Amino acid sequence: MTRLVTAFLVAMSVFGADSAWSRSIFEKPMYNEETKSYFELVSIAYYNNGVGVTWGKARHLAELRSFGGVQGRLAVIPSAQVDMFIRINFRPDENTWFGLYYDCSLKNLVWVTGEAFPRNGYANWREPWFRGHQGMFCNVGENKMPVFLAFAHPDHAWAIQLPAKWWYYYLVEYPTGKRLENEKDLRPVSKPFQHLLRRYDQQ
Repeated sequence: MTRLVTAFLVAMSVFGADSAWSRSIFEKPMYNEETKSYFELVSIAYYNNGVGVTWGKARHLAELRSFGGVQGRLAVIPSAQVDMFIRINFRPDENTWFGLYYDCSLKNLVWVTGEAFPRNGYANWREPWFRGHQGMFCNVGENKMPVFLAFAHPDHAWAIQLPAKWWYYYLVEYPTGKRLENEKDLRPVSKPFQHLLRRYDQQ
């Protein structure tokens, strides 16, 4: 049993016997001291007639959100502590997009910030993460193969997926660099989702 799973089970025992995975918290940014940023879970299904979005659309929507005047992005998860922070505070119960993808040209994992995934960086991969054939997804004519948090699966691991796949949830991060003094008075800002989706489709 991995340290992450062990820590998660211990944490859930503290929360009690309620089903932690059934009570996700949406559109409520929470500050993380390690990253000096706010994380927010968004469910697109409510705004998109019950339909999910691809990773590309989720990335676009995340970057058009703001909190405290800071632009959002799909979340970067640099450590086990941040991974656990997300699991405990947001309790997602569906597969969730975040800010990591496999670049077929570079043959490397890359964060949405443009930084290459560290060789010894934290990861919580489903084994094997490429399902036995590294780079096999690149044969579908796309350059970016997105990674998601497999919260709809028992292992709750990270996994790679085809870019045309859609999920209901995506995780936004606002890199504020510090805790905002008036955070309780702030709300995430975004244009209507339908407008954003139409704008993306027209590009």
